[in-house]
Order: sequence, then structure tokens, then C-alpha cells
Amino acid sequence: MFLDDARKILIRRGFQIQQWGEKYATIDNQPVIIRPGSEKPKGWQVTFRGSKSLAQLRAGEGFLLMNRGGLVFLPLCEVRDFILSVDAEAFQRDTIDVFLRFEEERIVLVYKTGEKDVTRYSVEPYPPASR
Repeated sequence: MFLDDARKILIRRGFQIQQWGEKYATIDNQPVIIRPGSEKPKGWQVTFRGSKSLAQLRAGEGFLLMNRGGLVFLPLCEVRDFILSVDAEAFQRDTIDVFLRFEEERIVLVYKTGEKDVTRYSVEPYPPASR
């Protein structure tokens, strides 16, 4: 899904977009990290690296917007708490990779060996056939 299409869907769903860029946005007055991810065997990989995205994840502030296999608007506090439940020392590293896997009936957040159903954070009904 192209970012312009993602933006239109968000607006149609009632989200207020204050700022929109290729990698970062402000939606409903919250900071948003936009990542399309790259396809890997575990799912779509999203890497948090550097002072901006990793700090935002560590603080659990804002959202991750992913426009692959569906449009997911995932609170970073959910991602952070899930990561810490799997690996208490994760934030001592300078890079963290998570994966989103779009299955037939659900969307799964994957970190190392842990998995969490995050289907409820799909902007549109999921699975797509139910639209």
C-alpha cells in the first residue's frame, strides 16, 4: 500500500493528521513512526535504530504505522512492553528488530521467540476478506 493511500484511509477512518512525512508523522497529536518494513521469513521486519525511533520506542510514546498486508496503527507502549516481556535487556542494545506477520486470520507481532496478536490495531477490518 502506498503512503498516500494509507493517509487517505486514516483520514476516512477519522484520524486527524497534523504532519505527514515519509518516515515520521503526527496523527491525533501523537508522534508516529512510519515503516513499511522489509519482508523476512519471520514476517515484515521493522528496525528501531538511532536516537529518534529507538528513544520513542523505549519511552513507549506514540505509534508505529505499517502499511504492509494491511494498515496497522500500533501503540509503541504495546510494542515496548511486549519486547520487555521477552527480553528484559533489549533496550541496552542500539538496534531492535521486530516483525509483523500478516496471517490469514490475524496479525502477529514477533520478537525473538515471542509472539503477540495485534489484530485489533488494524485500521481497517482484518482479515481483508471481511471488509
